[in-house]
Amino acid sequence: MVRKGLATLKRKAALWFQGSESDAEGKLKLDKLLGEAVALPEKPGEIEKSILDERSYRALKLDNDLEVLLINDVKAETAAAALSINVGSFSDPEECPGLAHFLEHMLFMGTEKYPDENGYSKFLADNGGYSNAYTADEETNYQFEVMSGQLYHTLDMFAQFFIAPLFKQTSTDRELQAVDNECTGNLQNDYWRNLHVWKSLAKSEHPFSRFNIGNIETLREQPKIDGVNVREYLLEFYEKHYSANLMKLVVLGREDLDTLENWCKELFVPIKNKSLPSRYISPLAVGPAFTVEDLSMRIDYVPVKARRSLSINWLIDPITYENRNTDAIAYISSLIGDEGVGSVLSYLKDKGWANSLSAGPGTSNFDFAFMNVSVGCTEDGIMNHIEDITKVIYAYIGLLKENWKKMQWYYNQEAQLSVIGYRFKSQESPFGYVRGLASSMHDGYPIEKLLTQSLFQGFELEKISEILDQLKPQRCIINVAHESVSEYADKTERWFGTKFFVKPLDETFCSDCLSVSPSDYDGKLSLPPKNDFIPESFSIKDFAVPSLAKNSGGNALLKLATSTTSIISLETFEHAKIEDKRSVALAVTEREITQKWDEDVWRPPVLLESNDTSNLWFKQDQSFKRPIAIINITLKTKILNDSPRTSLLASLYKAIINDTLNEQVYPAMMAGLSYGAGFDENGIYLSFYGYNDKLEDFMKFVNDNLKDPQRCEKSQFDRFKEAIVKNLQNHTKENPYSIANSSLSYSMQDKGWTVLERLEAIETIEFEDVKAFGPRVFDNLSMEMFAYGNITPADAKSYLKTARSSFQINQSLSESSVRKTIVLPNRSQYFMIKPTLDEENPNSAVVVKFQLGQYSRTESVLLSIFSSICHESFFNILRTKEQLGYVVASQKSISNGVLHQLFLVQSNSKDPIYLDQRVEAFIDEFGKTIAEIDEDTFNQGVTSYINSVLSSHKNQYSEAGTWNNDIESELYDFSSPIHLAKIAAELTISDLQAMFQKYFPKDAPCRKKMVSGIVAVEHAKGLFGENYTKPGQKDNVYLAFPAEMLKEKIETADAMERGDIVYVEDMKLFRSSMELYPSFVDMFIAGV
Repeated sequence: MVRKGLATLKRKAALWFQGSESDAEGKLKLDKLLGEAVALPEKPGEIEKSILDERSYRALKLDNDLEVLLINDVKAETAAAALSINVGSFSDPEECPGLAHFLEHMLFMGTEKYPDENGYSKFLADNGGYSNAYTADEETNYQFEVMSGQLYHTLDMFAQFFIAPLFKQTSTDRELQAVDNECTGNLQNDYWRNLHVWKSLAKSEHPFSRFNIGNIETLREQPKIDGVNVREYLLEFYEKHYSANLMKLVVLGREDLDTLENWCKELFVPIKNKSLPSRYISPLAVGPAFTVEDLSMRIDYVPVKARRSLSINWLIDPITYENRNTDAIAYISSLIGDEGVGSVLSYLKDKGWANSLSAGPGTSNFDFAFMNVSVGCTEDGIMNHIEDITKVIYAYIGLLKENWKKMQWYYNQEAQLSVIGYRFKSQESPFGYVRGLASSMHDGYPIEKLLTQSLFQGFELEKISEILDQLKPQRCIINVAHESVSEYADKTERWFGTKFFVKPLDETFCSDCLSVSPSDYDGKLSLPPKNDFIPESFSIKDFAVPSLAKNSGGNALLKLATSTTSIISLETFEHAKIEDKRSVALAVTEREITQKWDEDVWRPPVLLESNDTSNLWFKQDQSFKRPIAIINITLKTKILNDSPRTSLLASLYKAIINDTLNEQVYPAMMAGLSYGAGFDENGIYLSFYGYNDKLEDFMKFVNDNLKDPQRCEKSQFDRFKEAIVKNLQNHTKENPYSIANSSLSYSMQDKGWTVLERLEAIETIEFEDVKAFGPRVFDNLSMEMFAYGNITPADAKSYLKTARSSFQINQSLSESSVRKTIVLPNRSQYFMIKPTLDEENPNSAVVVKFQLGQYSRTESVLLSIFSSICHESFFNILRTKEQLGYVVASQKSISNGVLHQLFLVQSNSKDPIYLDQRVEAFIDEFGKTIAEIDEDTFNQGVTSYINSVLSSHKNQYSEAGTWNNDIESELYDFSSPIHLAKIAAELTISDLQAMFQKYFPKDAPCRKKMVSGIVAVEHAKGLFGENYTKPGQKDNVYLAFPAEMLKEKIETADAMERGDIVYVEDMKLFRSSMELYPSFVDMFIAGV
């Protein structure tokens, strides 16, 4: 694959072609596509944008030299802003590593105008919003999103962070612990571990070489020894580096551009302009972090997870607009990263040495950059063929060097696909959009080209030649990750403790890499052929009124959904412009489902065709007007049973078929077509999406090949079986909170398998088993299809006919087999506390789940409002104030139709039993908040919920996914958001208080909870003593600590008042002994 690592390379990779089209013809076609895709500025301040982009833009510079981009989106339901400053961890003082990151944390902790350190976060949470920030090498980026109508006040609070932050000493002490918690959470992360190995080998005087996260040692202990006051350092850093002229601000709202401009002038001009020069333009006096003299070496390191990766990293010139090398890098990356016939990856797969390959920019900074090719190897590849793999890559580079002067053809096709993709791209979410734009404003592009920077700037032969000449072994670092490195690693990285080994590249090997030729590979390396899947027609089809099918079969919900041509709806969907959300939700009406609506994203699909063996659901897009279609197919079968072996057979079969198809469908995927396939106990799930011009042919090709087991090869089976085993083994290295949550999920539903069960099952599977799987699973099927997008009813019926021709659709439609959730008795507490599976991970975790019971719309809405109100308080108390850990979260969940409220904490300082007690303490205290909640706070929660549930889809994929979920779930609850919004509008404070009192206080009559905990080694020693006994395994289950070890720690007087305590040692035995709720479908049929 082609990897896009920079904002300037955010483009779809394309295939290049060798054909008859001349350079001049290709240029004319490209110019025509550009004219149809890009709207050029007509007056000062405007910028280039997609012709289909309905947003308005204005660029300006404030009096204090702060550059601003304003975005007016009249349909915006949420507003957003981001401010990026051209200062990052490269500016850390040597004696205080991590200071820039620490400052990023501290900036949110109160200002002179708004001194409450939690005020900003609480305001956002109360108004359906959130915030975030990140610190990079050369940039720090702050962002927020909030409900439309609340933008001005949020901007005022936001601006004050850059005008008069407090940096209170009490906040400094606490937030320093948050930085340390974040660092500890990354200690077992292989990305961070490998990065810091690289840092340790960089030029020590260069800021890249420094530890950049920060922890207690660098921000408290060492400064204290050195007599340094860290708070004074923070103030000094802020005064020294935070200047308006280094800042870029992007604001998106539904207000007009003049209003947004006036707000920015009022609120952001007070930021001081210190006229500071950027530290990241001119080369540093010490030179770049790496020079050619430092290279031609190999770094082998020991990963935490079972990884088998090889990467080749070449030192190249910085990737900048000024250097005019972004196109050349994307161009070369596309060729090396190709996955079709004749590609490097195709050859490596055929040899059994690799499963994946990607190419693109690697580490990139203002004074140095790397281009990178990364290979996901097999065990044989990483242990025996590292040099062979490397030589294949150099042979392909040689092929490019032989042909690059003739590559205008390829460039034209890449550029054409880039323009097509840009023209029809989906609208971005406000939060991610402003964050990315604020960052890319530092990249040096002319402001008018900010949105079109992903389009190619011109075919520059000399730049391609320069980069190809730089791809030499003398300029590279080869990076290898594998557990076997532990046998010879002789170095340990300072901050993360990574074991690694470094050696120079052998001169003979370097010489071989330069002399290797494509001809050495028997014609198996070649440039890609012409791409025949490039769309040619982009016309939008006129709306056609569908005729509805009659359905007499299926469950009661399907009969209900198809019994009428009208459906409950709202009188207006313009809720973003109306402050009183309750009035919007209460103004309910009915609409005809066969006619276009004023807000057509809300019109549900219709049943277009139905018989005993298949259903065809359909909706023609009239909102987004892109030449895109999405086809979802469910092939139901009774052959697949619910077992780990069947699941793994399906995974292996899918992997092998995808691998076989990849070379043939790669051109189509590069031209904007895609497919997906999945299996479960109910059947096969297929999806096809992309430009409708050639989608049906693409679907036919894939479907016909999916069921052809003769294409499976033993070498493929070996590669993917090995990969699945490694992936399962990596489960023990996941974050503790993830393991705790997966254990809880397994324990609380009737189906699913442990990792150990899967590992045992996969050992019984042989190649012949997988070959036999295909014919068996694709025989005797029924089909449900949902066709959506730029297609008519006649087109949809054609898709159905084409799909039926590929499969044996002769089985009667039946209800799916569904998972069910266990019933926890009222007044019960279940504790499942397990030892960590990764003894090097210092973190413990707890997931506390309160079960409310089977789904009802009213209780679901109430729980959503409760969860949104308590979320920020939980985070503020357990993370910000008590500093229990970096990962702290609370959220509502619906599992198989059963309502739950979940609380999660991961901590490097406390065990899960203590963390559970703090969760309970929070609930006790928060009960007072619920008891005393005022109308304004409650109404904010209701308004935020209605705004969220009535949020319209932003693109075709989002809309299609929602309707398809309603169909696949067999609920057909197409008007659910309307019902939920109306219920929310009718709720009162007493309803919320009654719900809370029923389920959460220590004496609540329907209180029932389950606790899943993971205990780190040091915390286990603290609980049970140095020589504690660690539970083992039984019947493929990791056992939890037994009751006799836990009782003394858990059964306090307070805990005993909260319900009967039960200890779960064997989660498989536990779930088999519990009663089950009805399925979600049965709940709905019973009256939801």
